[in-house]
Amino acid sequence: MKQRQGFVSNSSTTSFCIYGINLNSFDKISLVNAIKKTGLANLISKIDEMLKNEHYWAKRNKAQLEMLKRIEELDENEMEIVEHFLQCNSERFLRLCLGDSFSINYGPDGDLYIGRNWSEIRDNETGAQFKENVEESLRSFLEVDLKCSTYEEAWRDG
Repeated sequence: MKQRQGFVSNSSTTSFCIYGINLNSFDKISLVNAIKKTGLANLISKIDEMLKNEHYWAKRNKAQLEMLKRIEELDENEMEIVEHFLQCNSERFLRLCLGDSFSINYGPDGDLYIGRNWSEIRDNETGAQFKENVEESLRSFLEVDLKCSTYEEAWRDG
């Protein structure tokens, strides 16, 4: 039997270092509420654009996306469907709502982390100012009192 020595091409390493929150550290319903309250108009325009361009994910989930667009009018059963849909697709909706302003990462345990990379600190910004800006931005989006921390994760797949 031949053993491979050295570099293995199908292995990968993933890591990140952010200041922010572990999304799984609070109820995911908070995420649903944040999307409904603060990002809905923006989110609906992005959904319309995805549907218009026949984006694969949007086409596959058209019924749920159409329900989401009329979230203010939903009955209890439809709201349960939409809340489940938002929770299952939380990373995609966060990326649509937050854009490029935040880093969104999964840890090796499946937890979802949202924050800013420490490498993004500006030259004229102190560490305390950086932390304050991140906390204020996340708090205004999620509308919950939260505790931010530095999260560092690194692992090797393969």
